[in-house]
Amino acid sequence: MNQFDEIIKMLADRIGLDADSIGKRSVEIAINSAMKIAGFTKHFDYYSELMRNEKLLSDLIEEIKVPETWFFRDTDSFRFVRNYFHEFKAKNQGRKIRILSIPCSTGEEPYSVMFLLLDAGFGKYDFNIIGCDISKQNLEIATRAKYTKSSFRNDKFSFVEKYFIKINENYYLKEDYKNIVKFKQGNLIEDNFLEMESEFDIIYCKNLLIYFNDESKLKAINNLQNLLKDDGILISGHSELSFFARNGFERIDKPGAFALKKKLHKTIAKSQTEFELKLKNKSFRKFEKIEEKIETLSLKPEIEKSTMINDVFDFELAKNLANQGKFDEAENYCLLNVAKQEDNFELFFILGLINSSKNNINQAIEFYNKAIYLNPNHYESLFNLSLLFESLKQYEKSEIFRKRAIRSFRNE
Repeated sequence: MNQFDEIIKMLADRIGLDADSIGKRSVEIAINSAMKIAGFTKHFDYYSELMRNEKLLSDLIEEIKVPETWFFRDTDSFRFVRNYFHEFKAKNQGRKIRILSIPCSTGEEPYSVMFLLLDAGFGKYDFNIIGCDISKQNLEIATRAKYTKSSFRNDKFSFVEKYFIKINENYYLKEDYKNIVKFKQGNLIEDNFLEMESEFDIIYCKNLLIYFNDESKLKAINNLQNLLKDDGILISGHSELSFFARNGFERIDKPGAFALKKKLHKTIAKSQTEFELKLKNKSFRKFEKIEEKIETLSLKPEIEKSTMINDVFDFELAKNLANQGKFDEAENYCLLNVAKQEDNFELFFILGLINSSKNNINQAIEFYNKAIYLNPNHYESLFNLSLLFESLKQYEKSEIFRKRAIRSFRNE
């Protein structure tokens, strides 16, 4: 194993990173950038110093982070939480509500939750919000609460004028609302993660597990189980629902909310079960990467890159675009490749995920059905079809696909 691979292994051990989730080429670029900044020219020397220098490792993590976020991202989930706040306030007079956002990135998510609470009539002493992230730089930005236009991509909530002051091209959180959210640095896969904190009523953990290897996913879920109240709610990303549902959580029947609750009759095993070991060995068909080919072309960013038609469909590129919330780019890339990839079940699975996230339920069902027509035992498509039919209150169909999903998972 060369030093580059050793560095990747170190990142897997320390922060749970699955290098394939963002592409090994992207990880290589980040490592080389961190090396250059630190003044190293050889991987061997850099790796040797990483082994004993926590500051150097922290700087490397900063190069790898994926900080894509904005205020009120995934509006349906915030709409669901807003209704929950009103119900909580009516039923729990005098009790503080506690919320955790992990990863909180640069603060947009926990501040969005704060705005909803204030608008629901909560006073600033009626709740506790903790934003947690592994990145010190992200937390510094969150604490400073200075944002640019890219953080305001959602026009469905009128909150900007109420809570921000615009100076030139920047938006500053008003002083009255600073220091309400508390920010902490932390690593979700560590055994002592937030061990001194009381349990939370709501935990936001969106689009983090998609970057973890399977062992780290299980560690993270154990910590989330311990931190969430028995009647609490977990808000996940759309791509993570099936993993949570296999490991101690069950979906709450609210389309687009990506909300789950604990299965109280089950606990998470600290070691991998037979099913989890099967999942660890499960992999999608591997495709030739096209990022390097794209980088050599004189095109504008993402949206034009993603409209390319290719001889080989890059499932990872499409999935990563969708996971970053770039649904239009991901959908364009998939649709323009349908003609040449009409027998590719993964392409239709991604289209199902995208349309489900957009709450285009009927279209999502159509794409998932196409995926399982091409691959009748595709667990994720079967699982998501079960959830969609449940959301439509078509319980018989939901049960059929749920049983098929279980059989598919057990037979892998």
